[in-house]
Amino acid sequence: MNVRQSTLLRSLLDIEHFTPVAEFARMLGCSEKTVRTDVQAVNEHLERGGFASRVGSKRGNGIRMVLVHREKGRIEALVADTSIESRPRLERFLHGVLLVTCSPRSYTVDSLARALFTNKQQLQHDMKWWALLMKPFELSMKRQGSLAIEGSEVALRFFIIYSFFKLDARMVKNYIDPMFAREDTLFLDRIADEAERELGMLLAKNSRQQTSFYLKVMCARLRLGHVLDEGSGTTPAHPALFKKLKSRFERHLGMPIDDREITLASNFFSCGTWQWSSGGLGAREPSERSAALADHVGRALEKRFGKAPDGELMRRLSALLESAMIRRDCNLSIPGPLEHVVKHDNMDSFLLLFDALRGVPELRAAELFSADTTRIVMSLLEYLDQVHTQRVFRVGLVVNCGIEQTAYGKYRIEKLASKIHIVDVITEYDVERPRPGTPQLKDRFDFLISFSPLNCDFPTITISEAIDEQDIARLVASIPLLGNNLETKLRCIDMESTLRADSFDVLAHRIHVFLDELGGLNLSDREFADVFSSSYFVTGSLLALPLFGPHVSRTRAVFARVDRFNLFGTVLTAVAVLQVSEEDRPALSSIVDQFKRILSERGTAEDALNEFFAN
Repeated sequence: MNVRQSTLLRSLLDIEHFTPVAEFARMLGCSEKTVRTDVQAVNEHLERGGFASRVGSKRGNGIRMVLVHREKGRIEALVADTSIESRPRLERFLHGVLLVTCSPRSYTVDSLARALFTNKQQLQHDMKWWALLMKPFELSMKRQGSLAIEGSEVALRFFIIYSFFKLDARMVKNYIDPMFAREDTLFLDRIADEAERELGMLLAKNSRQQTSFYLKVMCARLRLGHVLDEGSGTTPAHPALFKKLKSRFERHLGMPIDDREITLASNFFSCGTWQWSSGGLGAREPSERSAALADHVGRALEKRFGKAPDGELMRRLSALLESAMIRRDCNLSIPGPLEHVVKHDNMDSFLLLFDALRGVPELRAAELFSADTTRIVMSLLEYLDQVHTQRVFRVGLVVNCGIEQTAYGKYRIEKLASKIHIVDVITEYDVERPRPGTPQLKDRFDFLISFSPLNCDFPTITISEAIDEQDIARLVASIPLLGNNLETKLRCIDMESTLRADSFDVLAHRIHVFLDELGGLNLSDREFADVFSSSYFVTGSLLALPLFGPHVSRTRAVFARVDRFNLFGTVLTAVAVLQVSEEDRPALSSIVDQFKRILSERGTAEDALNEFFAN
């Protein structure tokens, strides 16, 4: 299997229901035909590996994994092994960075090339790409004599953590852990258990893995004599845990350890993502400040959406706010693995909730990290569904078919297009030759859906009787084109100039300047920077920024070129800004759908760095 096929299989393992092929095509950045070809390749690979599980498909529903009992773990292992074995450049980068930074042995370009089973020319070519990944962290590779990565110690450690953050847990266990001292791995497992007992909570699996990996790097660097820089310290969030860890690490490493090291180590545990459990949430008493802040947020949501969050949601909110404020106090931002996915796939809901949260002065004053704002939004998505904020269209389904097909058609359309409510099923005769005294169509429906063309002037969308993914996509895309002002048609502007920036803050400022020149946005530079850092997401080499609220007075999409900006290892070449005014709030979902469709039609080139490491 290639990298794309491994990614497809990994995604299918995490999804229990049928998913449209179009969604996988968007996620993988390829055509639907390629996804179907990849499904065949994956099934052949599973068959050769002796697995009985297969990727199944169902016309009109999409694809899903049909798992045989007890095979999931073995397939996950297969994916983990394949995902690194099929990417030699990634393997050289991961191993190379650890050998240079954490190994007691010194390396030259020649000796490192031999250790990585490559040649000097290939390694020198690789290092040009490594430099692009290091640049946002203000790090550089010293090549004269022994290789070394130069820069601040804290930046170096976080560069290593960031580079390994998204790796599969099994990949880390099989390929990365063996590079560290075995006694460290066993010791840190015990430390994690003790920290969880001290804090009275369990860390989420990926959070525990991330913290454990940082501590392995810390131990390796301390043995080599590398300590945190002056001024990089904070105060421990849990002093009792700090005290316990200090004695444990000094005994394990056999040396005195600076308080700054242990503070950061203990705060990694304190700032970790908590593992969900209904019993744990119910038993945990929130702090006064998190309970008060959750109360402010709850009242703001009730005022905005007309319904107060229930008790379970408030407990969830208090827990998230408490951990978010601890991360703020410790100045330790930990990105969520699904942050950008949430902002794309649930863009309309994200915009509604983010606008509501920005309206809470106490929450703005807390200055939470953007990753924590996204976590709060994720926890509120279910609540937003309950308050029915999305506009639902009154639709008449026009049929000339049997009872069972009529029932199936109504079910399929309402299930796959949530903004549509079929208020009545009528026949072609009701439309083309209405009986005297029958209410007019415009008084009953916003538009009609028919399985065959109709001879009438009323807005109508025609789809096939199969009602497959293409029909639903065509249905949703056709609503703004009906010409009856049901939805706003999104206007697009392409900027002629190219944006140039050498830092994240400068990039945000440049985008704000050109939006300000166009008009229709009322935000100060500071306010825009805050909204920008919390709202942007990256797809391929494009940065997308959705904006909505009272500060936006014009609805449009603005596109601009970017001069190869290095955003933490992603090389950006374009930016797309969606602006939705408060006036167009009822059409928000439709406008977001149009924006996503435009992004898909324009295509987003694969990020150069990801493309390099994919081979």
